[in-house]
Amino acid sequence: LIYNNDILLQLKELPAFKSFEDKGLEELLRNSEIREYSSKERIIEEGTNSGVLYYLVSGKVEVSKKGKQISVMDQTGALFGEMSFIDGAARSASVIAVEHTMCLEMDLARVQKIKAADKNEFKNMIYREFAEVLAGRLRVSTNELIKVREDFAKSSAELEKAKLEILSLKTEK
Repeated sequence: LIYNNDILLQLKELPAFKSFEDKGLEELLRNSEIREYSSKERIIEEGTNSGVLYYLVSGKVEVSKKGKQISVMDQTGALFGEMSFIDGAARSASVIAVEHTMCLEMDLARVQKIKAADKNEFKNMIYREFAEVLAGRLRVSTNELIKVREDFAKSSAELEKAKLEILSLKTEK
């Protein structure tokens, strides 16, 4: 476990941890790990099981599903691995470090060891953070779905128009 005041101060700046008192954040850190990853190192592998959640402290990661990139995260405080952390299902995507990357890694089993009062504060904070992240991702997905539907409708109309033109050419012969 890498732990020093610089990292404590850096984590205190993450939106998810701004409300934590130093004592609560120190308790959380004792039950978490700061991990460093080199460029191209796999952090999460799609299809594996793990109750680990990650906050990006520094660096950049690529999220991919079935080998296709779906996003890149480089914002300090970005959260990933939360779906498996919440529901215990297999990882839905892979995450690879694009460059030297540092993450706060929280294992659900270790988080359970946090003192009761701090654990309740942490759970309230973390689930609020999950709700905000997932709502944002749902909003993006909904907008992308609408765009795909609009593109599909446009392509369908163009295809129908082309079919009619072909039919009219055939009937002219």
